[in-house]
Parts: sequence; structure tokens; C-alpha cells
Amino acid sequence: MKTTTEIWKEAMGKINEWGVQATNSYNAARKREYKRAVDRGRQVPRPVPIHWWPPSDADHVRGFSSIGGARAVHSGSPAPDRDERPMWNVSDLLRGITPLSMLTEWSAVFRTPMSIAKTVLHKFVGYLEAQASELIWKPRCSATSAWEQTQGISAKNKTSKYTGPEVTGVKDTVTSRMMVSARVALR
Repeated sequence: MKTTTEIWKEAMGKINEWGVQATNSYNAARKREYKRAVDRGRQVPRPVPIHWWPPSDADHVRGFSSIGGARAVHSGSPAPDRDERPMWNVSDLLRGITPLSMLTEWSAVFRTPMSIAKTVLHKFVGYLEAQASELIWKPRCSATSAWEQTQGISAKNKTSKYTGPEVTGVKDTVTSRMMVSARVALR
């Protein structure tokens, strides 16, 4: 089974490829827009092609510094986070969540228009999510399911009707569960 660090390193290795693809698509779209404008008789300046410059390792670290645990995963050893209480963590990326803070930071790191950084970031997070699902979560679920079968636990055994306390005469509703949770939280 692969580790999060191995999956992260593979994704980082693909960033330049994704960056070149996104930059080529961006330049082609601008070229098409220019041609359409000229065909309609408008005088517009010829678009200047954008070039992809591969970021350094230090640039990458700066680009994901808002993500809790990213520096540790990137280096493969414990490393402090920039924020004591980060809003986003590596586990969020593995679930496919793309934080806007990371997009803002990566746009500056890549020195490209926001749309190119957005494409690269979405490919990066999508790759992490797909690999984590296939190489981490599915094997864990399979192992858990196999263990449950050996223990005689069925899907039906894992679901049961709510048997918690009654709230104002209402039993077994989402509302009553929420009310009980709220009361417990207020204590």
C-alpha cells in the first residue's frame, strides 16, 4: 500500500506536465479569440504567448504552505505548519477539496494567469483524490469488510434504529437527535 507521501511526490512530479498542457490550452484559446476578433473586423493587439516556468521546490513549499501537514508530507518528515490552526489539511486535498487559499498562493508561485494555476491545482488535487481512493481507502475498506465477515458482522448489524432519549414526546427523529446534541453541547 502506498503512503500519502509517495502519492504526493507522484502528483508533484506531474505538475510541470499539467502546467505545460494548461499553458498551451490557454495560449490556443487566446489565439482563437484573436482570430475571431480579426475576422469580425475588430482591431485588437496580437496576444503575447504565456510561457510555463517550472517552479522550484521552495516555490512549491510556499505554494501549499496554507495547507496543514503539507510541508511534512512533502518532505516526508515532521515539519512545522505556517499556521498553528490551519483552515485546510492534506486530508482535505485527499478528499478532493480545492482550497481557494491554495489557488491564490499557487497563482503567484507559477507566475501565470489564475486560470492556468486553477487548472494545474484542480489536476493536482484530482490526482491526489483518485490515488488516495484507489491506493489507501479502498484497501482499508476491503480489509475492514473482510474482518467484519470473519466476525459475523453484516450490514444489517451495523444499522440500528435510534434508541436515545426522548425529547418532548418525539422519538426517533432527526430533530430530536439534533435537539439532544444541542442540549449536550450547551452543558
